[in-house]
Amino acid sequence: MVENGSFEDRLFEGVRLEGETLAGCTFADCTFRDCAAENCRLLGCTFSGCRFEGCRVTNLRSEGSELRGTDWVASSLVGVNWGELLPSGRFAEPVSSLEDCQLRYNTFTGMSLRRFDFSSCALLRSTFGECDLLESRFFGCRLEGTEFFKCDLRRADFREATGYEIDVLTSRMKGARFSFPEAVNLLHSLEVTVE
Repeated sequence: MVENGSFEDRLFEGVRLEGETLAGCTFADCTFRDCAAENCRLLGCTFSGCRFEGCRVTNLRSEGSELRGTDWVASSLVGVNWGELLPSGRFAEPVSSLEDCQLRYNTFTGMSLRRFDFSSCALLRSTFGECDLLESRFFGCRLEGTEFFKCDLRRADFREATGYEIDVLTSRMKGARFSFPEAVNLLHSLEVTVE
């Protein structure tokens, strides 16, 4: 277990954690490069303004921890529940940007991701529930098995995206943009057959 460390403006490179618990740690404006955390637990930790490059995070569990304004580049994120990482007071979101990332089995619940650009990412078998995704960009994303329910998708851009499953009955979609033939998927939640 790593406990009570405070780190500012530090570079962490090639760190590998498996089954570890980090407790009471604070990371501000740090860069994590080529690091991996598998089946780890965060207890009362804060990551603020940190950048993750080429990192792999798998099955992260969190209690009383928060991410604020983090940037992720060319990273793999599997089984992350972003709702567990929301900052207290919810004045900021845990993630500021995702670029060229692979996300699998991620959960986004009750988050404000207005104008967020997911365009260069693959989000597979993930869930967006009750999220504000107004004017967000999913242009060209691979979204196989990714579900959207009770989301605000007004003016969101899904052109050239594939595999999405949107509950059109519970989501707000006015002005959202889609490409054919993938847009036919919107009919699935209506239980309509197109032949």
